[in-house]
Amino acid sequence: MLGLPLGPGAVPGPKGVRMPGLFGYCGWAVAFLIPVFILATFVFFR
Repeated sequence: MLGLPLGPGAVPGPKGVRMPGLFGYCGWAVAFLIPVFILATFVFFR
């Protein structure tokens, strides 16, 4: 199914990989999406 790893071991939490919390995801999303939105605004609406 689309090559997604959905079997056992697909969740990296139990293997010692530290997962960010909700605010960590929000921070990464804001840090990534705000520049993308600004760039798209300048490219498409100038």
